[in-house]
Amino acid sequence: MTANEAVLVRPGFGLGEASEKEEKVARPVSTMTPYRYSWADNKYERDDSPAHKAAKSSLGFGVASFMFSWITLLGFIFGIVGLSKASKAKRLGDKTDTRSAGVMFSVLGILGSLILTAVLALCIVGGAVAISNVSFDGAKEAITQSIDK
Repeated sequence: MTANEAVLVRPGFGLGEASEKEEKVARPVSTMTPYRYSWADNKYERDDSPAHKAAKSSLGFGVASFMFSWITLLGFIFGIVGLSKASKAKRLGDKTDTRSAGVMFSVLGILGSLILTAVLALCIVGGAVAISNVSFDGAKEAITQSIDK
């Protein structure tokens, strides 16, 4: 269902006065919903298709990637799995916003992990350079003198 298709609106459901009949009105529909409307059965059905399940798992792994991006390895792993689940959902024909949100969170998690990995590497290199410039000769003499006393 696209955002511009007509959807079934129940009487009195946010439209002011309640009437006896149901009418079709054109309004934008969120594509994040796990339900789809079946015109043949005149009811909402839960969308448990493999494509929507892959999109939901993509969103879950994307959020986990974003939340754990400060643990660099977990951010990378969850981000890559989230992107692979999103591509699986796209291949299966999912057109919901859930897949797009999963891709977004996965990419943000991977970028956050990359940035924090670069900062960690700079800190390690900076610490190594600082330690290499320190002279331990005076400390060695002080330790040997304190031991001899």
